[in-house]
Amino acid sequence: MNSTSADKNGTESPEDPEPPSDDHDAGHGSETAPLTSDVNHGVSPARLLGSQTAFQLDGESLAGIGQAIRTSSPVPAEYYGQLKSSMETVAAAAAAVRPEIPFTALKGLHDAAAKIAVPTEALEGLRSAMAASAKVNIPTESLAGIQAALAASAKVTIPTDTFAGLQAALRTASQGVFSDGYWERFGWTVRALEQSVSVPSLYSQDQLASRSNPHEATVRGDRSAEAFFDAHSVEIDDERSLIKALATILEKHHKHQLVWRGQQDVSWQTHSSLYRKLEKRGPVSEDRLVSAEALALDHARTWGEDPVAALKFFAHLQHQGAPTRLLDATMDPEMAAWFAVEADPDLDDVDGRVIAWGRVARTSARKLADADEDLPADEKAPFWHAWASEDQRARVGWGTGSRTWSWFPPALSDRMRAQRAGFLLEAGPLVTPTVAEVISAAMGHEWRVGEITRATSIVGFPSRHDVITKPNEAHLVPLFSLRITARAKPAIRRYLAGKGLRFSTVYPDRGGLVEFLKGPLGIQV
Repeated sequence: MNSTSADKNGTESPEDPEPPSDDHDAGHGSETAPLTSDVNHGVSPARLLGSQTAFQLDGESLAGIGQAIRTSSPVPAEYYGQLKSSMETVAAAAAAVRPEIPFTALKGLHDAAAKIAVPTEALEGLRSAMAASAKVNIPTESLAGIQAALAASAKVTIPTDTFAGLQAALRTASQGVFSDGYWERFGWTVRALEQSVSVPSLYSQDQLASRSNPHEATVRGDRSAEAFFDAHSVEIDDERSLIKALATILEKHHKHQLVWRGQQDVSWQTHSSLYRKLEKRGPVSEDRLVSAEALALDHARTWGEDPVAALKFFAHLQHQGAPTRLLDATMDPEMAAWFAVEADPDLDDVDGRVIAWGRVARTSARKLADADEDLPADEKAPFWHAWASEDQRARVGWGTGSRTWSWFPPALSDRMRAQRAGFLLEAGPLVTPTVAEVISAAMGHEWRVGEITRATSIVGFPSRHDVITKPNEAHLVPLFSLRITARAKPAIRRYLAGKGLRFSTVYPDRGGLVEFLKGPLGIQV
């Protein structure tokens, strides 16, 4: 949207090596997905196991433990058994795939084993593995022995007072295995699952598999991105109609926690620069996006970079023009309008677009969903890399359109501060045939899965701007669109300049000056 061609349908960075396309769905439909694969590359063992443990909780335990985490209150004793069972299930899955564990974690596992009286043969297996390499595959029988010891040992006692006490007791029995990272990721994933309003029946194994139907992949000529966003769109032909439309949206829909984006050309699809890059070599899936990100992080290390916070690192790459899954966005609707009408001789004669997504969906006439704004942005590996299957992604609402994942960090630069900028976090869209039917009903005519995902990977429910939203069967967030006519662009630019929005204030840094001087309007003699 704002600062570089990385987020526009324009020039992209030179081609870099890319992982091969994978046409299969790893862990598809499985409650316990593989714990090590390209999908979760770079995720620490503790955080990965913490995330996977949360996915194993049943609905009642999820609600009970989530309530305790949210309110920092005691965890009712009846949920301890389910928590222990979930941990054992994940341990069994880890044993089955023989995960690689770094030496430091392996030593912690060895120490934990000694504390909980692991059978001799399991302990010997650990010692042998440690002697063989600093980074090894733990023998299956060793992990199985540890799992059995955890299940049987009387030393793993769970207190009945607080969640903090629960953590402390398990840390004592398993120091180095269930680290702070484990509990941080476990608690965060519990909250994400608890807040998710995705409708499980819409993302069954059959529904997800049916997206690969060749008929669904066919995109009809009249089902363009322009046609998709034009559904219920408001035509803006002067500054007064813009002011009125924005005021109406803010008045009626502010509780959806709107996030805005401007595009200079109404024909543009809404995809990230990374999505467009991968699309050149075949259909884009979440697994391909994750693999490309893992490769980018590996390349960064060969340049001497060691990103300590992946999301922040991707944000910096985005503003340097590298392909990422981030799409520039803003909290300010007039800023989005500025980007839609930004002066450009090549685009001044085409209509522009302002799009607003609700970050939360309406689930009933009086209730909207909840969503934490604080994402785990300081983790070394992207938090979404720990979601190892489409089933897990659907459960947390990653790519379903039941939540718009966005990140508005403390300003990373003067430019972001000036633009009130943040990012939409694109996910490989999980649009099933039934979800497509729900969207088609809003559009007034049929749209296939492939046609919707071709138009946008930020899924939403096209909605009228002047009517209070109603719940839809898929719990999709609302999507509002303004189409700014080409003839209105000059007048709207003048209006926004009068409010202080011009190139020098939107791009207030030296990089902005360089971009302006290099551009078609910079130096004219």
